[in-house]
Amino acid sequence: MKKGEYAKAKQQQRQSALQQIHALFDAAALAFPSDAAKADAMVAKAHKLMQRSKVKLPVLLKKRFCKECKALWVPGATVRVRLTKGRLVYTCLKCKRIQRMPLR
Repeated sequence: MKKGEYAKAKQQQRQSALQQIHALFDAAALAFPSDAAKADAMVAKAHKLMQRSKVKLPVLLKKRFCKECKALWVPGATVRVRLTKGRLVYTCLKCKRIQRMPLR
């Protein structure tokens, strides 16, 4: 390989992985109403792909699943969202994990 080709190839792999992750999250959101277990499996697969390819998730995707049980978060169905003391408090209704995020 010529100088710089390896870095370009890695960057292309990461871009491809990020596109696949976005596609998996979109498919999970569509599959959730009919089959929640299938949606959770898609989110877990996206998380595994993220770790394998060393891709950082955008903030919007980070707020769409539970870090503990890898469940897709749908407000009212799988997650409770509250505003407390200037923070958003997400409570997973499957594993009861609490995640607090500051308002920006």
